[in-house]
Amino acid sequence: MSTHRQRLWALATMLAIAALLVSVVVAPGPTPTVAEPLGQNLTVVNTGVQVSPTVAGLLYSSTPPGPHNSTAVLVMHDTGDFTHHFTCAGLASRGYQVLCANGRYTNLTQTEVWDNEALDVGSAVTYLRQQPGVQKVVLLGHSGGGALMSWYQNVAENGVSVCQGANKITPCSNALAGQPRADGVVLIDPVAGIAYTRLVAFDPAVTAAADDQFGRIDLTKLDPSLDMFSPANGFSPTDPNYSPQFVRKFFQGQGDRMNRKISLAKSRQAAIQAGQSPYPDNEPFIVGRQSAQLFSYDTNLLEHTKIAHMLLTAQGPQRTIIHSIRPLGVSVVGDLHTSDINYGQAQTLAGAFKSDVNAFLSSFAIRVRDNYRITEDDVLGVEWASANSSTLGNLEHVHAPLLLMSATGHYWVVTTEKAYIMAGSTDKMLAYVYGATHGFTPCTACKTDPALLGDTTNITLDYIAQWIAARFP
Repeated sequence: MSTHRQRLWALATMLAIAALLVSVVVAPGPTPTVAEPLGQNLTVVNTGVQVSPTVAGLLYSSTPPGPHNSTAVLVMHDTGDFTHHFTCAGLASRGYQVLCANGRYTNLTQTEVWDNEALDVGSAVTYLRQQPGVQKVVLLGHSGGGALMSWYQNVAENGVSVCQGANKITPCSNALAGQPRADGVVLIDPVAGIAYTRLVAFDPAVTAAADDQFGRIDLTKLDPSLDMFSPANGFSPTDPNYSPQFVRKFFQGQGDRMNRKISLAKSRQAAIQAGQSPYPDNEPFIVGRQSAQLFSYDTNLLEHTKIAHMLLTAQGPQRTIIHSIRPLGVSVVGDLHTSDINYGQAQTLAGAFKSDVNAFLSSFAIRVRDNYRITEDDVLGVEWASANSSTLGNLEHVHAPLLLMSATGHYWVVTTEKAYIMAGSTDKMLAYVYGATHGFTPCTACKTDPALLGDTTNITLDYIAQWIAARFP
């Protein structure tokens, strides 16, 4: 038997086991059976398409048409260029049509307005529904795309009432009514929310007296007892050791700073609307020192799942408690700090988040309670439903078939489990790829077992392809 056939046979077996294991939590969807490898003799082609005035991309397909050509997969990120994402050609070679598209905020990370993100996804779903032969549409979101796709499907399934409650920092507009829903959702290593990624980077050493709307930091008014880059608090680029007391104070200060920023942005938005601003419609809103992600250096945080899940390895599936094996120092942008630098100075100079009042409140603000903290297996005290950009808050209301996957070589292991637990779908599956980075390549910086570390990219693609095929034959 060829290596490719062996891998697919193992994956088919794995999915059968997974369905049985998941049945203790939810009613599983159909289990795939694969007689022939997907995409065995298929050549991938792509065509540039203008989906709408704000959305363009590449439509990938196979020649000859693949066995799953009637199912189209939409791949988008909220701000990243995903036209050449690894799932584009990867899923097309396995017989699917794949639209990899960019919206209006591509490469404009800090100014996105969240309602517009949903409108861009809606135009892409509509485009795919209109393609000859397409019967099913599946959303695929990776990283920030997970927040985007969960947001869109929530509104498409439930209407604007789900995003207009009094608990929302910025209620959505009626322009989102009537969006076409997708048939399934796949989220791979999703962030817990766009606003959550901002929250966990806020430097709590910046006190109220040291901060302002324009990112100016009064260094004389910082609280040194909350500086995660201070050796006095346990920092070391190679061997950090933060005390439980510091960790508790750090998260309390981080949550306080987020809530202060929301109050400030709300007051400026009210001033703009009352005509009491120098600007008629918006103002700059800059958050300085915004690169303090404690779990990048305290790898005891977000370290393991609460319960056992499916772990995909080179030797086949295993059911086990999942551990993050990420290397020390994975930063807020996913890279490694490798040089001996002044970390505090670096985050002061380069850690500013340059946004505006409307974008901050729409996409980057989330309320935090007094008990906010991150532990080894949980995130507590976040009001997930307060932000429309919250993956977890949106998944609570999504009922389409859902596949969640996460990479053990990164730090979203715990929040992906939390997303799975909170998701409203009765047909939901969760799997982890052993030794994969956030981009689902093998993690060379992780301490991995060579016997378990396989071709993480193809393991991921095969699992996604067969999960979709089982639900939409």
